[in-house]
Amino acid sequence: MKKTLVFLLVLFIGSECHSQVFKTAHTLDPGTFSAGINPVIFYSPGNSGLEATSRSVGFGATYLHFNTGLSRGMDLGLRLMTDMGWMMQFQAPHVSGFGADIRWSLYTGFPMVTISAGAHKFGGFIMDGKLNVTLPLSPSVGFFTGLEVWRAFHVEEHNSHFWLPVGIELIFLRRVSLILENDFSIFNKYDKINKLGAGIRVYF
Repeated sequence: MKKTLVFLLVLFIGSECHSQVFKTAHTLDPGTFSAGINPVIFYSPGNSGLEATSRSVGFGATYLHFNTGLSRGMDLGLRLMTDMGWMMQFQAPHVSGFGADIRWSLYTGFPMVTISAGAHKFGGFIMDGKLNVTLPLSPSVGFFTGLEVWRAFHVEEHNSHFWLPVGIELIFLRRVSLILENDFSIFNKYDKINKLGAGIRVYF
C-alpha cells in the first residue's frame, strides 16, 4: 500500500510539474558499460491524435546510446541521433546530432533518484539538465518519470524547453532491458513536440 501511494504521488507531481530518451535513474558501476538503440517518432498533440510535424526526421529518428560507470553513483553517457531509414535500408547511419552528459545518483532506495547535466548539438548548441525518478515495481520491472530542461543558444526566442518523460523498463537475464517511453512537451506554448519510442539496452 505504501509503495502504491508513493507511485501515485510521484506520478502526480510529475504530471503537474525532458528531450533525450532512455531516462531511467539507474547509474552504472565503475568498469561496466551499456549500449542501446531506440527508434523514436515525433508527434504533435492535435485533434486527430498523433499529428505529424515538419520537424520529424522521416518517420522519426534513431538514437544510439553508450554509457560507462565513472565511480560509484556516477556515470557518463554518450548518444548519437541518426535518421531512421538506415536500419531499413542496411546503410551506414547519417548522424544528425550528438551529445553527452554526466549522471549522479541522489538516492538509491525507493524511489531511485538521479540528476544529470550535459550538452548536445542538434541544429545548434543546447545545454540540458534532468531529474530522473525510477520506481522498481519488481526486480525486473521499473516505472520511470522525471523532468528535462533544455536551453538552446542558437535561437533568441522560445529557447527554453521542458519535457515530462513517462516510461517502463523491463529487464531480462540481468543484461538486457526493453524500454518503452513517451516524452510529453510541457510549458512549451510555441514548440509542442512529443516523442514516442521503444528500444533495447545491453549491459556489459
